[in-house]
Amino acid sequence: MSAMSWIRGFNATVGRLAPDLAASKMHRAFLTPRELPPRDWELPLLAEAERVTLRFGLSALRWGQGPAVLLLHGWEGRPTQFAELIRALVRAGYGVVALDAPAHGRSPGHEANVVLFARALLEAAGELPPLKAVIGHSLGGASALLATQLGLRTEALVTIAAPARILGALRRFAHFVGLPRQARARFVRMVEQSAGMPAAQLDVERYRLDFPGLVVHAEDDPMVPFGEAQNIHAAWPGSRLLRLERGGHSKPLGDRQVVEAVLELLGSADLWDFAANVEGSQRLIGELQPIIEKKDPALMAEITKQFEAITASIDKLRTPEGYVSYETVDEATRKSLSAQIDALSSTLSKVPAAVLGS
Repeated sequence: MSAMSWIRGFNATVGRLAPDLAASKMHRAFLTPRELPPRDWELPLLAEAERVTLRFGLSALRWGQGPAVLLLHGWEGRPTQFAELIRALVRAGYGVVALDAPAHGRSPGHEANVVLFARALLEAAGELPPLKAVIGHSLGGASALLATQLGLRTEALVTIAAPARILGALRRFAHFVGLPRQARARFVRMVEQSAGMPAAQLDVERYRLDFPGLVVHAEDDPMVPFGEAQNIHAAWPGSRLLRLERGGHSKPLGDRQVVEAVLELLGSADLWDFAANVEGSQRLIGELQPIIEKKDPALMAEITKQFEAITASIDKLRTPEGYVSYETVDEATRKSLSAQIDALSSTLSKVPAAVLGS
C-alpha cells in the first residue's frame, strides 16, 4: 500500500468518526511546506545570486541591475526554479529579485498560506524601486493577484500555473487526501481562520485587475486545471492567455515561449503607461473644457485635435491583448509619438493662463 493510499484510508475512516481530528491533521499538512533541495541545474544560478534580507527577516536572491522584476515561487518551491527566465531578464537589462516565501528557504515561519505569500510581496515591494513586473508561479501567482488588491503596484503581472479560486484549490486538496464531506468543510474553515480571510473572497472574479498581464498554463497540468487559467483571463481585461499543450505544473517556468512572452509583455507595458498618461491628461482637460471653451475656444479646439491625433497613433499599436512591445516600434513611429507629445505639452502649458485669466 502506498503512503497516499494509507492517508486516504485513514482520512476516510477517521474523518467520519472524528472529522475535527482528520481536518486538523490535513490543515497542518496543508500549511506546513517541506524543504526540498535545489536541483543540480539550479546550482550555477544560485552561486551567482546575491542573498539579501528584507524587512521582517524575509530572504531573497538578487541578480542584475535595472528596472525591478519581483518573482515569487509556488508551494514548496524555490527562486532558482525560475532559472531560464531569470537569465533572460538579466540579459534584457532587468534587475531580478526572487523571494523565499514565508516558511520557505531562509525566510522565517513554519506555516504559510496565500495571504502570507501576498503580504510578503507587499513587504518586498516596499523596499524596492517601482516594479516593472511581478511574476508568480502556482500559489505565488495567486498571491501576486491577491497582493494587487491589497495595495501592490506594478506595471505588469504574470501568473504561471496559478489557481483562480483558492476555495477550489482547498476542495481539490481535501478530495485528493480523501476527507469525507463533513471533514472537508471543517478543513476549509480551519484554513480560513489561519489566513484571516474567507476563501470565497480569494477569487479573481472579485478582483479589479487594471494593468497588463500574461496568464500562462499548460493543458496537461495535473495539479491546477487549465480551466483556472481561463477563469483568470476572463476576469482580467488586459491579460493575454498563453496556452501550452504540454509542460505539466512546473516545466512552463523554463519554456522558451514563456520567456519570450514575458519579455514581450514587459516591452508592451511601456505603451500601457504612455496610453494611461494620455488618457489621464484627457480626463483632466475634460473637466476644464467648459471653462477653456468659454475663455479661449481656439485653444480648446487645438487641444482636442492634438488628443485625437495622439489617440489615433496609439491605437495603431494596439493588439487584441493590449499593445505591441515598445522594442518592436520602429524609430520613425517613436519620433512621431515624441513629437506629438511635445506639441501637446506645449499647447497644454497655455491652459492655466486661459483658465485663470479674466
